[in-house]
Amino acid sequence: MENNGETTMKSTLSRRSQRIPIDLDYVRNYSSWPAIQNPYHETENPEGIVNFGTAVSGLMDDVWLERLNTIPVYEPNYKHFRYYQFWGPDTFRRKLADFMTHFFKPKSPINFENLFILNGALVSVDILSFLLTDAKDVFLCPVPGYNGYFQAGTQRWETEVVSIPLTSNQDTNEPFVLKLESIENVALKQKRLGKNVRGIILNNPSNPLGTVWNKELVEGIMKFCQREKIHLIADEMYCMSVFDKSTQFHSTLEIHSDELMDAGLLHVIWGFSKDLCLTAFRTGVIHSKNRELQLKLMCGSQFQAVSLPIMDMLERIISDIGWFEQTFVPTNHERLQSSYDKARNFMSSLGIATTKTKAGFFFLANFSPFLKPPTKENCKAFIKKLYEHGVHITPGWEMRAEPGWFRLVYTPYLGKGLDEGLLRLKNALQNLQDKNIE
Repeated sequence: MENNGETTMKSTLSRRSQRIPIDLDYVRNYSSWPAIQNPYHETENPEGIVNFGTAVSGLMDDVWLERLNTIPVYEPNYKHFRYYQFWGPDTFRRKLADFMTHFFKPKSPINFENLFILNGALVSVDILSFLLTDAKDVFLCPVPGYNGYFQAGTQRWETEVVSIPLTSNQDTNEPFVLKLESIENVALKQKRLGKNVRGIILNNPSNPLGTVWNKELVEGIMKFCQREKIHLIADEMYCMSVFDKSTQFHSTLEIHSDELMDAGLLHVIWGFSKDLCLTAFRTGVIHSKNRELQLKLMCGSQFQAVSLPIMDMLERIISDIGWFEQTFVPTNHERLQSSYDKARNFMSSLGIATTKTKAGFFFLANFSPFLKPPTKENCKAFIKKLYEHGVHITPGWEMRAEPGWFRLVYTPYLGKGLDEGLLRLKNALQNLQDKNIE
């Protein structure tokens, strides 16, 4: 029997692996992977797919190329041929502690011994799921949310990620607002179902909304975690990418006090891929003061280690905090604002409502007027239509958003890529409207 070109047969894989849902048609043909395999480039591959679906930034490519050609980034060392401290050499962690202390503004300087390096930030959620939950235990997560949260922990460890629905605010015309009451209600419902709620995943600034949750809300969440004796996993991947001048971000490391919550219940995630636009370096970090957790992270560090040469390179890169403060961050903010304004104004000209982004690489856009009705089936057909026109965006179902909402990343390209992708998007919508008229 044939299924999508493959012979159907009794699986030779584990029963555990069968829990991983795979839509072969979507993954192979219309997800982000075909766009990554055939990427648009202004000169090298102008017929490639414009990828507005993957949260990466190319806005600082020229700055990084100039910088890395100026400073001595890599110097071969015999240590690069040996085993090493897998959770990060102390020299690197000391430099990183200084860097994070400067930009996260904690109440007291970060102790490097509380930092644990992993090969990417998403794997941090996965390993924390393994160490903080048992099978069928629950993490709560605001939705729409980053799609990786619904894969990390769930696929391997059977952690259940339960949605905290965001509500609309009619006064400010904001479609997605996180309220402490919503968190409390979902937690109470899970308890009544007999579930063991172990923690909350809070992404601040938010992917995919571009929202910055305010200090009062974060304080309320901390107090709630303390009352319930549950963990707070604070994903602050975009904390240095708050480009809206009227918006102030407060890290949990700045907000935290022992009166709000036990320090052993707070675990902060950050990485180099978003704020520093160094996606391919695959380096993330967990900050935690929980000594028992620290020991477990050390014991399992060989399974998610970053290569020593990469960490040595990053150590050199982050040593000059002044360059980041005076050059990188302000340039990045200016370009983020400019790209966001162009993309959002374009959407507005087409009558498409979007979220109001304050930070990060993206916004949610409501394409419901072009999807009648906005069902998942019609959303999937829409994704296919976009691919026919050489452009990809993230469908709402990946983020547990209502049908009709899609995430658009406006940062992948420094040159003409944004304009080209928006033009392709407009042509796809025009084609869709013409067919609906017919």
